[in-house]
Formats: sequence, C-alpha cells, structure tokens
Amino acid sequence: MALIRPTIRSALPLLALLLMAATFASGPARGWDRGVKARKQLRAADRLFNARNFRQALVHYRAYIASDPGLAGEPAEVARAQEQLAECAEKAGRYAEAFDARTRALTYHLQQDDREATSRTVLRMSRDMAFLGRYDESLRLIGLAQNVPGAVATGEKRAVALRSMAVSQGAMGRYEEQRCSAEEAAALYHKLGDAAGEAACLNIVAVHHRTQGKFEVAMKRAKEALAIARRADHPDLAPILLTTASIHRARGDLRQAIALDQEALATAKDSGVLEALAVAQTNLGLDHLAFGERDKASRAFKSSLGIFEEAGAADDRARLHVELGKIAYLNRDPFTAKDQFQKAISLYESSGQAVGIAVARSGLGKVLLDEKQASQALGQYDRALRAYSAAGEATGVAAATVNRGFALTALGRTGEALRAFEGPAADRGDADTAWRARHGRARALKDAGRTDASIKAYRDAIERIERMLAQSRIPEFRSSLLAGADRLTVYDEAIELLISGNRLQEAFTLSERARARAFVDLVSTGRIDFREGVRTELIEEERALGARIRDVSNKLARRSTAAVTGAERGQADRLDRRLRSLRQERHQLLERIASESPQLARLVSVRSDDLQTAQSSLRPGEMLLLYHLGLKRARAFLLSPTSLTQTPLPLEVSKIRGLVERARIQYDRKIPNDETSRALYQALIAPIDERLKGRRLIIAPHDVLHYLPFQALVDEEGKYLIERFPITYVPSATALAAIGQKSASGAGRLLALGSPATTRSVPDLPFATSEVQGIARHFQNAQVLMGAAATEAELKRRASDQDILHFACHGELDPALPLYSGLALAPGDGEDGQLELHEIFGLDLRAELAVLSACKTAVGRFSRGDELVCLARSFLYSGCRSVLASLWSVPDESTGILMGHFYEQIAQGKPRDEALRASALKMIRTGRHHQPYKWAAFCLMGRYD
Repeated sequence: MALIRPTIRSALPLLALLLMAATFASGPARGWDRGVKARKQLRAADRLFNARNFRQALVHYRAYIASDPGLAGEPAEVARAQEQLAECAEKAGRYAEAFDARTRALTYHLQQDDREATSRTVLRMSRDMAFLGRYDESLRLIGLAQNVPGAVATGEKRAVALRSMAVSQGAMGRYEEQRCSAEEAAALYHKLGDAAGEAACLNIVAVHHRTQGKFEVAMKRAKEALAIARRADHPDLAPILLTTASIHRARGDLRQAIALDQEALATAKDSGVLEALAVAQTNLGLDHLAFGERDKASRAFKSSLGIFEEAGAADDRARLHVELGKIAYLNRDPFTAKDQFQKAISLYESSGQAVGIAVARSGLGKVLLDEKQASQALGQYDRALRAYSAAGEATGVAAATVNRGFALTALGRTGEALRAFEGPAADRGDADTAWRARHGRARALKDAGRTDASIKAYRDAIERIERMLAQSRIPEFRSSLLAGADRLTVYDEAIELLISGNRLQEAFTLSERARARAFVDLVSTGRIDFREGVRTELIEEERALGARIRDVSNKLARRSTAAVTGAERGQADRLDRRLRSLRQERHQLLERIASESPQLARLVSVRSDDLQTAQSSLRPGEMLLLYHLGLKRARAFLLSPTSLTQTPLPLEVSKIRGLVERARIQYDRKIPNDETSRALYQALIAPIDERLKGRRLIIAPHDVLHYLPFQALVDEEGKYLIERFPITYVPSATALAAIGQKSASGAGRLLALGSPATTRSVPDLPFATSEVQGIARHFQNAQVLMGAAATEAELKRRASDQDILHFACHGELDPALPLYSGLALAPGDGEDGQLELHEIFGLDLRAELAVLSACKTAVGRFSRGDELVCLARSFLYSGCRSVLASLWSVPDESTGILMGHFYEQIAQGKPRDEALRASALKMIRTGRHHQPYKWAAFCLMGRYD
C-alpha cells in the first residue's frame, strides 16, 4: 500500500481531467447549462437579498439549491447560499425550512471544522426552534452554541444568545429570567453600537412589564425601544409598534392602539416580514373584537391563522384559536368555542406553554359557566390561576381571579366571590379586567341583598367602561365599543335593578348613556375636521389613494356603459376587484387618520344623564318615546316636559327581533304585512297606548328598532299609528337637545338634483325628473340640476348656503365599507360621481332639511351600541336640522307622488312632521298607493320645525 499511494497521488490530476472529460463527453451542453443557470440564480438571489426583497430572493435561492451543488459552485458558496436561504425563509415565516437550510449549512461548517461559523449557525437554529414553539430545544441549542470548543466568546454572540433565551423564557412563563436576559442583552448591544438589537431587547422588556400589569413602565421601555430602533440602518419597527399598541389596548386606549396597529401593518408590508404582517393583522383583529365587530375580527384572525399554519408556528396558531374561540362564545356557539379552546390547549401543550394553556382554559371556563356548569368552570379557572401565579403574570392572575368570582357567584358562594372581586389581585389587571371586577362585585352584592352597594358597584363598572369609551374617539367606532365583550350587559342589569328599586330617573339616565354617544358628542361640539393636525404623509397618502380610486372608478364606469363581452368583461371584473381593494385600503387609512386626529382627541364628551336637559328640549304637546332592548326584557320610557314613566314590554327581546326581521323582509319584497304590523303594535305601542296623549310623537329607537317604520304599525281598529300622530325620529333625548341648538336661516333656498347621469350600472328613474320639477315649482329661489348637470362637484360647490337639499337619485349601501356608502350623482370636474359617507361628513351645511329620495338611505350598520352609520346621520352631523330618508327600496312612481304631496304641504307652511303625515294619509286614502311599502319607508330624523 505504501508503494501504491504515491502513484495514486501523482495520478490525481489526471484522474480529475479524465473525470471532467467523461462528464463533458456524456452531456457537455446539459452540464454546462445547469452550472450557468445555477450561478445566474445565485447572482439574482444575492441582488434581491441585498435589496431586502426577501420573498423573491427566497425563490431564487431555492432554485439554486435545487440544482446540482457540485456543478453550481464550491461547497463554501453552497453553504453561504443555504444561510441566505434560511434568512429569507425566516422573513417569510417558513421556520422549518429555515432550520433545515441551516442544518445543511452546519454540516459544511462541521466538515471544515469552522467553529465560529458552527457556533453562529447553531445560535440561529435556536431562534428557528423558538419560532416553531419548541422552546426546550431552543434553549439546548443556545447552550451548545455557547460551548463549541475553540469558538471565541464574543460580546455579539453573548448578546444574540441572551436575546434568543429571553424569547424562549418568556414563552415558557419564566418572566423574571426573561427580563434579566433581555436587559443584559440590551446592555451588550448598546456597547456594540447595535441599535436594532438593543431596541429588540428593550421591546422584550416592555412585553415583560406589560404581563406584570406595570403599564407605565412598559410604555416607557417601548418608547425607548422605538426611539433607538429609528436610529438603525434597517429599523424593524413593526414588533415595537405592535407591543406599544398592545399596552394602549390593555390600558383601554383603543384609539391609540388602532393607530399603532395600522402603522405596524403598513411597516410590515414594506419590510416583507410575513410574521410581522400576520401579527399586525391579528392585533387589528383584536381591535375589531374590542369594538364588537366580530365578523371583521374573525376574518383577520383566520387570515393570520393561515399564515402561521404554513409557517408551523404552534404558539401563534394557538393564540388565534383562543381568539376564534372567544368570537364563537360571544356568538353563542358553545360547540365551536369549545373546539377552538381545545385546539389551543393541545398546541400550547406541545410547546410546554403553561401560561398559554391557562389562557385557553379561562376561555373554556366561560363557555362552561354559560352552560350552567359552574363547578367545572371553577375547576378550569383554578388551574389557570395556579399557572399564572407560578409564572408571576399579574394580569393573568387578575383575570383568573375575577373569572373565579363569577363562577363562585353562580354557585351561590357570595362571600368568596366578593373576596375575589374586592381583593388586591383584581385591581392589577388591564382595563377590561377592571370593569369586569366591578361588574362581578355588583352582581354578588345584588345576590346578597345589598341593593345600594350593588348600584354603586354598577356605577363604578360603567364609569370604567365610559373611560375607555372617552379614549376611543373614532366617529365610526366609538359607540360600538359598548357592544364589544357584552359591556352593555352591565347597563341592562343596572337598569333592571334601578327600576325594581323605583329609581326611575337613574334608570332613564343609564338608558341614555348606553345610546349613540359618538353622534351626540359630534353634533354638540360642532363640525370637526378630523384630518386637521394629522401627519402630512398620511394626508398625502389619502389624497393619492383618492386619485387612484377615481381613476379606476372612471375606467370601470366607462366599461359598464358599453356592451362588453369576453376579454373586455374579464377586464371590467379585474377593475372592479381593483377598485374594491383600493377602497379597502383607503377605508383603513381613514380609520388610521381618525385614530391619530388631535381634533377628535380633544373632543369633550357631552353628559347625557341630565333628565332636566332632556325634558327642557321638549315643547308642550310633544312626547318622547325611548325604547331600551336589554338582554331579555324590553322597556319603553315615555318622557314629556313634566313627567317620566316606564313600562315593561310583554314580549321577550328575541321575539321582538324576530318580528322586526319578518317585517323588514315583507316591506323589502313588497308583501302586505298587516298581521306582523299588528303584532308589533301590540308589543311596542299597546302597553303605553293610554298615555300617548300629546299632539306629536318623537321616537328614539334602540337596537333593531332602528329598522322599523313605527308609522306603519296597525292598532286594534286597523288604523296606522301615523293616523294618530305626526312622527319624528331621534337617536336619543340628548341628541334631540343637541340638534335643536343649531340655527335656522329660513330663506327658502332649494337645491334639487334629479336623475343624475351616473356612469354606474343602475336602473333608470323615469319619475325623478317630474318629481324634481314639481318640487321646484313650490320655491321662488330654486336651483335644479338634472342629468349630466347633477354632478357631485356642483353639489359640493353649492350645498353650504342652501336651506333644503333634495336628492332624487340612487343610494348605495356598502355594509363592509360603510364609509363608501353614498349617493350616485354625475361625475365631472375631478369627482367620480359617488358622494360617499366620509365626504358628507366633510361638508359644512346649514340646511333646514335634506331629503334623500333614494333607496335605503336611512339604513346602515348597527350594533347594540346603536351606532347607526348611515347617510341620514352623516347629513345631520354635517349641519342639517332634519333629514328625510328611506328604510327600504321604494318604487320610483310612489316616491314621486309622496314627495309631491310633502312639498305641497311644506309650501303651505306646515311643519315637516305634519307635512309627512298629511302626505302619507293622502296616499293611504287614494287607491293603489295605500300599501305601507309605498309610503312608510320615509322617516323624518332630527327636528320637525
């Protein structure tokens, strides 16, 4: 063998040449091409990586690795490509792929005995294990990385190791260890001058303090992290923004939380980091859930869940299953809720997340408590409390303690329940836990027969809720905050308790406070430009988006007016999808602008609990009928200038809801519905019939009753309610007083727009022209815009100095994007012809009356908080004293007849409510237009004179 070795060694160059020749002889073009293509892929991948386009770089690195590494390049080059691929995969949320790529790179480092590279790669592999929820393995890998023989223990490596350890320690509930690791890592990064690393570690410290309920300290650390991160070359702002948003949310400041979550989402999109994008979507889902918008929240959570499932991130998936379980619980779907919570428990168990398991068990306990299984619920809460206590998570301890109190109350263990609600632990939670603790105390005190103390506790809970409400000044969302997480339950229970104790005025006060506070505040304060004072870049972004929307809208409009087929129809569909996407983007941007608005932040809430103020807004002969639909029982309050009474209604709320829904379907489908109208009369009017003695009836609906035309309800004698009274609608007693403060000019100027030449695909309105022309004859100072002249631009130019605005056109309702609901006018002068709700909010009107002679203009989104986002209210907010709008699609001919009668009465000097009543009576008594679906849709909102 000794003789052979030199011979082989000397023959190696020849063997290599022979091997190369054989390779080219067998397939020279194929081998050469593969090598060239592989190198092209690598060069393209590197360019994209350096440009931080990680998703596209990942595609090219994969293609390079998939080629024959022997032909593609040297082993060192292949190992580097594996490391780069892992970085890109991590940014794309593909942690398992990142781990596998680093494992292949590690093989090369071990073969080369490159101990520095081995240590560095193992550290990064530990990070992938943490992302995958395998925290024990992550910590073991960190230990291995720090103990590679011969590797130099640098400050940078130590910082990276501590940062990775902090992530795993926090996930495992080892919070004090997490804080120590993160603070030490931050100090090391500071010495190294690594701003990005220091900021990331301070963000972990902020998260730690948030879990301990130390929100002020947490906010201070988050702000430090954000300031430092902005100094980095490539700042990763999204995680810090999300942490800061979560602290605001915990403190109950949802306005700031939304603004930061929106900013984080925009930052995540720019960075291309998929995990940050998914977390930002999740946080926005939490904001929607806090505002009671469960459908939006569910869509956000499911979208994020898909991303995390692809990434294999067990803990993130578990967290989303918990949130989906909460939505199912709120939707009264216990089967789905249990399934979601059990999935979360299984995923958290796989990663050893004791605190996560506690969160899921708390959700499961709520479902069991609702199912009257209080003992089993208490067992879940006890286990959750032990886990939180062992981890030292103060906010979790507070939540579990309060939940235990509710279970103990249900078991009749009132003394123990009160100790839970009144103990120091209950006060260490977030804003949501704070009001729940007081709510629970109120219930327990009521069960103990301590009525006065119970009422005081209910008031404390309501004050906490309204403190959150006051901090969340977004016009579209504020009142819906009440609907989130069953907060209105507190109001309902308190009202019932007050009425049982003959404290009627206080009950009325709470009913008022549970209504549409956002509308009252805005109308009372006067017109607010919510864009004023907002960052310039956001306003410019909104303008640019508006221009793009108008461009796409005009292109789509031109196509919809032509007869298109085949490819052209496909292009129109693509334009429609693009328009929808742009509107969604702008809708979110408008919400973000409103969230950051200093004008809205300075808005002072109007007190709606002054009975004397409400009564002083009524005149002799007026009666205000206010409804309150509680969880099960409905009540009617009847207010006159000198008295207040209340009456429990005979039907359960669920049955009232069913009747209203049936009536809505019947009106919309033009089906006679006297039987339903009689049943609703018996439920809503008959119990107070004998006390309806005045000349005028003003109704403040509640909940689903916003969709009911009370004027069409039929009494025992077969007469409609409108035959007895002129009827006006208001959001609340306080809103009536606020609207009444606006001044009237009385100059009699009319601006009427009829049958606009819209480019949208909408049905013709053959009677609109005669309707508008007939109306104009009643006014000496009338401006009429018809067809192509009835443009959105002209309306905006002329509207501010008119006394009456009349729109004979189509209305469009967009339930998903309510700010884009609007009136279809003619385009021109840079406007697309769609007068949208958010644009109406921006008008400065002084009109006595706006008549929306269009379809479904009084209909909008509503929740139990009564925030009816609709065209009618937008006109009231913009300065109109009253609005006449419709609840369903009305036939064009009968609308024209009703409007003709109405304006004839107005010209004779009749108040608006009496004019509408006289018009309805004329149609009832004249032949073919007597059916309610032809005359009852139009409701007068606001002031009647």
